[in-house]
Amino acid sequence: RFDLAYIDGSHHAVDVYRDAVLTWPLMVAGGIVVFDDYEWPMAASDAEAPKPGIDAFLAAHSGQYRELHRAYQVAIQKV
Repeated sequence: RFDLAYIDGSHHAVDVYRDAVLTWPLMVAGGIVVFDDYEWPMAASDAEAPKPGIDAFLAAHSGQYRELHRAYQVAIQKV
């Protein structure tokens, strides 16, 4: 179980989504997940950018978290 997870690495949307989905069940209530590179400007397409994967995860888990921060990074807290 984790209190904090920092999701960074691949910039591909599907990889970011998969990392988040695999991390989420391991988070304790009140745990914080930070996604890096939300506003990464170097992608050639949506598939090669973290933002669509992060947005898809957030939509799929609506009501299960509280958003703490959204800028170049996104931070959420599991409820």
